[in-house]
Amino acid sequence: MTDLKEVFHRASTVQPPDLWSDVERRTRQPGGRPTDVDLDGSRSSFGQRFAAAAVAFVVFGLGAVLLWQAFYGQERDAGIGTPAVPPPTETRTAGGVTITHPEGWFLTELDPEPLRFADVGAEGEVTIAPVLQLTNFEPGTWLCPLPSGRVPEGGVVLYVQTTTEPLDSGPPGAWPVTPSDEPLTAAWGGGCALGAHAASWVWGDSIYEAFLMGSGAGYEQLIEAFSSMRSTSPDEGSDPASSVYTADLGWELSYPLAWSIRTPGGEFELSNGEQDESQEVALHVVPRRVSIMGHADRDSSFPLDVGDVEGVEDGRRVLEFQGNAVTYTATLTIGDEANASDVERLYDAVESIRFPELELGDEAAGWFALGDHHPEGIGSAVFLSDRDLGYLVRAPHGDYALGPNIDSCGEGQNQTWDRALRQILIECPIGPDVRYELDGTPLPTNPLGYRDPLEAYRVIVAWNGTFLVKMNPPLDVDPSIYW
Repeated sequence: MTDLKEVFHRASTVQPPDLWSDVERRTRQPGGRPTDVDLDGSRSSFGQRFAAAAVAFVVFGLGAVLLWQAFYGQERDAGIGTPAVPPPTETRTAGGVTITHPEGWFLTELDPEPLRFADVGAEGEVTIAPVLQLTNFEPGTWLCPLPSGRVPEGGVVLYVQTTTEPLDSGPPGAWPVTPSDEPLTAAWGGGCALGAHAASWVWGDSIYEAFLMGSGAGYEQLIEAFSSMRSTSPDEGSDPASSVYTADLGWELSYPLAWSIRTPGGEFELSNGEQDESQEVALHVVPRRVSIMGHADRDSSFPLDVGDVEGVEDGRRVLEFQGNAVTYTATLTIGDEANASDVERLYDAVESIRFPELELGDEAAGWFALGDHHPEGIGSAVFLSDRDLGYLVRAPHGDYALGPNIDSCGEGQNQTWDRALRQILIECPIGPDVRYELDGTPLPTNPLGYRDPLEAYRVIVAWNGTFLVKMNPPLDVDPSIYW
């Protein structure tokens, strides 16, 4: 109703042009003599009736335009009809709670030291333990449960704690829960509870209490973040002080929650945030572009061994590794006076790097997964892509593929491998067999349609044993080197 009132208010404030003087002018004859229009309404003429009709039509049209602008112009100004692009989010863990929140917000794991309140509650004492705090501003000294300073204009705060008995949020419910409609006007919880919307619930054996403070669009995003919270069971191996970063290429890394991450231009930078270079601890991971023969025959083994790090100048150490056929350079920066625990966390982050398992038919970074069950010393018929049929050849000194799209020579053909002659063999139901040498060269006895050489393609073995092939570009070396 408020929006409708606003629309009509806008319509009432639009000033129409003065049309009457123009109408009066048009009702005069060319010589300037007025027509027989009786201004007291006692007589009328065709000219008068025509003028009145013209005025009514113009006024109606103007009114329609004004109302259209008032209603639809407001919608256009508000961007109605334009698809909304959801803001980017990130998922992190603090205090055993996983939460998804807008990118750039500040998630703080709070000191879990218990605080006890005497002479309150049903048992005469209530104990709380802070868990986490989420803000859309850098918190500084505004740290619950005993903040100092004030929340900036437009700021929102989510504070979560465990408690032996909810004092401000009422009886706990079953998750998910909804924060109170009205903010607290009095609270035992002090500055982080007073004026906030409260909720309490049970996870496992613990009672949780949350206080949400703020308004406007930021508060709506805060509600979404609160609703996304999930308890992380300690037996799942999750470090409550850590978070997980997932790169565009699929690899993951666990890192300390308090550390900072930057991803300029597809690179990855992790730092303990020390401004003093002598105390800085950082990790820089960059994917490397290499030639088709520049890849190792096999991926690196994971977890990585920080003992393989090679020292370079200026306190930087370098580790090369390969995962799912992509090569990387990791540079570790360790200041001369770096905290030993920070160095240990840096090594833990490096050793936590993992890659997703590629299975038959998966594709990543231009490489196609051929599965992992292919005997050594022979060629196996495989799909080299979603549509290209060829052979995976497992030679003593490396693997490669031949193809693509070796045409069928008839229903009932048998694609196999001549181990004695080390040749690709296609046994045809009618006519001569089709054979290719190890390098893809067709035999002269092949029937028409099978006399063009096959292309050779690079194959490597991923970290989980899956064979990966890349068809573009083809090998620029003679595959017989693998024999």
